[in-house]
Amino acid sequence: MDANYQKTNQKDNNLLSKGNWVVHCNYGIGQIKGVEKKQIGGIETLYFRVEGEYGIYWLPVSKKKKSNSIRAVATREQLQKAMQELQNNPLEMDDNHKVRHARIKGALRDGTILNLASLVRDMSFRNSQKYLSVNEKDLLEALKKKFVMEWATVMRIKPKKARNELDKILDNLSW
Repeated sequence: MDANYQKTNQKDNNLLSKGNWVVHCNYGIGQIKGVEKKQIGGIETLYFRVEGEYGIYWLPVSKKKKSNSIRAVATREQLQKAMQELQNNPLEMDDNHKVRHARIKGALRDGTILNLASLVRDMSFRNSQKYLSVNEKDLLEALKKKFVMEWATVMRIKPKKARNELDKILDNLSW
């Protein structure tokens, strides 16, 4: 491992350290396995090697403080707040698909597990009461899976158990 990386890493909050679990906005949950040098376009750069459910991805070491696309996996306390949020009364989603899309996009940009829980709850309720487009239904399923994977990782349980619990919570939603 590079000495400059070690110095930089000691100065930050250690979000990106070997062994840590992270959530990437596109790739989902993964564990940092180390740092590797990669040569791209003739330039050698250091990357964090992250192993996730869908394979391996690399995050440039130099951009770790600038990126909004990655965050630490939730703490147990954050997960508990998200679980409480799931059980709150759903917020109505607008009938206009463009307005719904803007809300969904904003929640995904924020990326916190609390906003993910709110979005899963509200989209699930709308799906049970009114129309969601095919794309929205696919997105809802992907969001549920993302939530379940983080829940399972934080609580060290099997994803199937977390999914079953999530489905029970969502089945009991009401105004």
